[in-house]
Amino acid sequence: MSINILVVEDELSFCKIIKQHFRHQIKSQKYHFEFANNGRQALKKIVSCDSIDLLILDIQMPKINGLKLLTLLEYFNINIETIIISAYGDMETVRKTMNLGASDFLAKPFNMPTLARAIEDRVKKITNKNIGYFEKRYIYKQQPTGQEKEYGPYLYFRQRDEQKKLNGIYLGKEEPWLQELIDMAENMEK
Repeated sequence: MSINILVVEDELSFCKIIKQHFRHQIKSQKYHFEFANNGRQALKKIVSCDSIDLLILDIQMPKINGLKLLTLLEYFNINIETIIISAYGDMETVRKTMNLGASDFLAKPFNMPTLARAIEDRVKKITNKNIGYFEKRYIYKQQPTGQEKEYGPYLYFRQRDEQKKLNGIYLGKEEPWLQELIDMAENMEK
């Protein structure tokens, strides 16, 4: 089964880097990438093709930006696992994107293995047919020193409703009673 990934990014060099880094997954047909350089193109592709499994979305773009696109997808009840990539990694932006249904947030600049991990995490959730599951999320942010810092884990419980829509419940971070749930989540993934 090939995972269809739509990358929405106005920097054309990023699309070339994606193709280069994931060339083996593309060749083995594990992933199929499509590209759009603004939110308007992305919306057309999403509406015309119902087989987009994963969205990698920049926030600052011409025509329709990433936040507006997420708002439109939510309005039309189009549920696609979404990884946000943005140079604007402040907590307010992260909160807005997560509230609009984004699954992960990667602050630019980030390295490709970080994106690969985020994609693999989303693919696990896409292919997971369980009624509900625990999910650990991390936020990665580039520090002024140039090093990437990991924030989290943030623990969520995700469950499908009758219309197969995925609903998430944010459980929190670093509370002592959550450690047991985090351990359970890690054991469920194994």
